[in-house]
Amino acid sequence: MQRLACFLLCLIPVACTKDGEQVYLHGVPAPISINEVQATDPHCGNALDGTGDWIELHNSGVPHRLEAGEWYLTNDRTDLMLSELPGIDLGEQEAVRIWCNGQDGDPGAVHVPFTLADEGGWIALVHVRNGGILIIDTVQYPPQDARNGLTTGRYPDGSQAWMPLAFPTPGAPNEGPAYPP
Repeated sequence: MQRLACFLLCLIPVACTKDGEQVYLHGVPAPISINEVQATDPHCGNALDGTGDWIELHNSGVPHRLEAGEWYLTNDRTDLMLSELPGIDLGEQEAVRIWCNGQDGDPGAVHVPFTLADEGGWIALVHVRNGGILIIDTVQYPPQDARNGLTTGRYPDGSQAWMPLAFPTPGAPNEGPAYPP
């Protein structure tokens, strides 16, 4: 059994920080996940309000604080600490929208300096603590169809199943697939 566990751990990819430090595999601090993604077409704007791309983070566990300086979002596999998140409190089953438009906006909104590709792409939620880096969640999202008001997300919230959602639900529970199963 120990050999199997060791073998399985060896299969997990190792990533590096900007300084070349190894990623340490330790306990996940909270059940926080990337839950919904919307990349917009720059010619048609966002289906919700015209302000840009966004990522929704969801907490499927007990209330948790994402501490500033410990949590990052990235769309660059070579820079896991691309965008530091500010301190964010997430209650049980609560979600927060992160704007990916490189702009400062509403005082209560969180913004990151990168945008999402309409043709699909990769994003990761990263936790840094005690000199170690842990990739909490990654998503390889498909091409987006913001013109039709669709997003891509987990349904139900926090699950492993990703699908096109019927309409955007930032900060609210995902309401189901855009297409019947």
